Amino acid sequence: MSEEGPTLPEYLGGITKFLDAYVATSPTGKIELFEGMQKCAYNGNWKYQLENGVDPYHVGSLHASAVTPEAMHIYRQGNRLRDGHRRSWRHRSYRLGANAGGCEPSGGFNLVIFPNLVVLRSQIRTVRPIAVNRTEIYTNVVKLQNVPDEVNIRRMRDQEFEFGAAGTFFTDDIEIFERTQEGLQSGAVEWLVFSRGLDREVMKNGYMTGNMSDETQHRGMYQNWKRLMTNYTRLPCPRRRSETMQVERPEIEDFLYREARLLDTRKFEEWAGLFTDDAIYWVPAGRDDIDPTRHVSVIHDDKAAMAKRIKRLRSGFAYAQDPQSRVHRLISNVELGATDDEKQTIEVTCVMLLIELARHRQTFHSARCEFTLDRSSGSWRVRRKKVNLLRNGEVLENTPYLI
Repeated sequence: MSEEGPTLPEYLGGITKFLDAYVATSPTGKIELFEGMQKCAYNGNWKYQLENGVDPYHVGSLHASAVTPEAMHIYRQGNRLRDGHRRSWRHRSYRLGANAGGCEPSGGFNLVIFPNLVVLRSQIRTVRPIAVNRTEIYTNVVKLQNVPDEVNIRRMRDQEFEFGAAGTFFTDDIEIFERTQEGLQSGAVEWLVFSRGLDREVMKNGYMTGNMSDETQHRGMYQNWKRLMTNYTRLPCPRRRSETMQVERPEIEDFLYREARLLDTRKFEEWAGLFTDDAIYWVPAGRDDIDPTRHVSVIHDDKAAMAKRIKRLRSGFAYAQDPQSRVHRLISNVELGATDDEKQTIEVTCVMLLIELARHRQTFHSARCEFTLDRSSGSWRVRRKKVNLLRNGEVLENTPYLI
């Protein structure tokens, strides 16, 4: 580290007490990270993510499809503080159980440690500026020590459901980042004014404090950014299929084509009806062979989580799908694998090419899909769907639609 400049405690200042409180959510006072991370990107400036990291003002409108009115009421209670870093604070309950550590947006605080670290709920985000109009975000999921495994898994599942390139919250955030970047190309407005709540800020305990709807912390961030920018110092083999269970290739292919067509035509409820009640819909992150109980995924939904995604897409407030994407899925290379006579299941793989057209931009996703198909009810249904994206270890673009 450089011998010049502030020490780490000096740089962090009063934010250390919030970091201590964040870590204290774990019974041992120590936290770990799940293996892997979510990687996503957007075509916009890196400071949008910093503003968003502690901004509750946008939640009521942008995330109306994902947050209940009861949670929103609690979310809006609290204060904002600023120094060189930023944080928004709202009432928090330290509780263990299904939502240990604040898995729901009904309590806790968000921290931004300038210039590029965001700490909130069960995640730690690193913001990576690539260009003035290109940003990547790497997100790790926090694991608590000495809590039941199901608590940590629930925290990871909530993270996967709400954030990342396919999250019910974050897809709309990314969409707005990109729309803002496009809008600011206009010369009609020369300056952006961060003045909301300026008249009611007060100094408390050495920190400038404002209401949850104010831009107190945004002003602090840009003051710090200006100070640093104007005082720059250079720093140094498939298994054989059993012949006892009679399965015809055309019926399997027709089923896969139908599943793809229902998604393409946005018949989401009918698509969900193809899945068994105990089904899992999984998109790994990083590698194809990860353990989803230890490693972060892009998506890992049970039937209830799938229903929530569909409800959000139908809500009218899923801004990442306004206007709606036009999507084609091409299915090929269908292979029939092992069968289980007792369970009446068969393993099937295929290759999928997904082509999306959204806001005059065409995006391609290639994947090898694995299905466990179940015929125990008399007709084929999906017990497991795993989508191994070709780019699952790379930075993903915004993916608000169902993969």
